[in-house]
Formats: sequence, structure tokens, C-alpha cells
Amino acid sequence: MNDKIIILDPGHGGFKSGTVNVKNNYINDHISSNMIEEEDINLVISSLIYTQLSNYNYNVFMTRFLDNNVSLEQRCKIANSINADIFVSIHCNAHIQKNISGMEIYHYKNSKEGIKISNILNEQFKNKFKARKHRIREANFYVLKNTHMPSILIELEYMSNENGLNFLLNPEHQYDISVCITNGIIQYLTKKENKC
Repeated sequence: MNDKIIILDPGHGGFKSGTVNVKNNYINDHISSNMIEEEDINLVISSLIYTQLSNYNYNVFMTRFLDNNVSLEQRCKIANSINADIFVSIHCNAHIQKNISGMEIYHYKNSKEGIKISNILNEQFKNKFKARKHRIREANFYVLKNTHMPSILIELEYMSNENGLNFLLNPEHQYDISVCITNGIIQYLTKKENKC
């Protein structure tokens, strides 16, 4: 068993569903609306990463395994209480302008380790998803500011963009996303360990 501890944080959950997209399906000339909630996509992809990292014998924890509400304070408390080595929060984005798309990785301002993780994961995404836009940004998000370990928040794509939403809902892409994140986490932790 690897002694490194990884916290995966599937964003939202419970009554805080995050971004919601209502996708219209035309069936027999009738419109049926399927509600697609960000919290569900976050949990599916986080669970895939959890399984992959566990198979590599890492100590992996998740802030939620079910569709339940976990406050931002609780998420940070979980990570800090077990002295995690890395915190990765998984989200999907949205914007009022539906043409905006892309994969974004956020780190806390001036976090050297956060920048390192972001760069490693961004390279994973760029190599696998060449046609998509890729950005690294700094942010003052609560979970980045209040966790005591290197932390990042990933916005996988924009649910408000039709192409982005279809990308997020594709099981093959979900798996590929999870592999990129898994490989990036392992690469970061391995580099950090080798420097010690």
C-alpha cells in the first residue's frame, strides 16, 4: 500500500446539484426533457478515478460517495483531518454565453505545488483531448484556500455548451478524463517523492 493519501472531491451533491442542463429529446413528436445535473457527472468521474488509484494501491478518500450534501467546510475538514497529500475537486462549468467551452484547472494564488499539479494535468488533457481548449487559472475558491495540502479544482467542460455537454455525457470520454486525472496525480506524487 502506498502511503500517499489522495482526496477526491466530487463537487456539489444533495440539494446543491450545481449546474443543471435540460436536454430536449423528441420522441414520437413529443418533447421529453431530461434533467442533467452536474453533481452526477462529478460523482461518476470521481468514482472512476477512485477505483483506478485504489488499483495502484494508493490511499484514496472521497468527500462523498452518494448524492448527499457536504458543505465546503466539511470537505476541507475531511482533507485536513487525514493529512492528505493532494486534494482534487471535480466540477463541470457553465456560462450564460453558450459558445464558451474548454477544460479548466484552478489552483490557489501563489501555490507553487498547485501550479505544478495544474501543469501536469493540463499536459495530460492536451495530449488526450487535442481538439478542446485548455486553461490554467488561479482562484480564491473556498476549498483551495482552506485545505492544508496542494489542491486543485478541475472544471471538466461547460455543460452550457452543447458540444461540451455531449463530451461530458459520453462514457468513453468520462473514462478517458478519469485516466488523465489518475495519471496526472500519480505523476505529480511520484515526482514529489523522488525529490525527497
